Formats: sequence, C-alpha cells, structure tokens
Amino acid sequence: STHPSGPERIRELEQNVPRVQGLYQAARRG
Repeated sequence: STHPSGPERIRELEQNVPRVQGLYQAARRG
C-alpha cells in the first residue's frame, strides 16, 4: 500500500493535531 505524500500527508497530520493535543492535555490532567 502507498501512503499519501506531500500536501495530502501534511493536511492529514494537521487534521489529527487537535485530537492528539486533546488526548495529551487530558493525560496530563489525569
């Protein structure tokens, strides 16, 4: 399988940022 590269990859990562930050902050509070 081929993974998206370039702008598509970056956009996908950016979409995951809010979720990752939420989990990270929740873990710190916990």
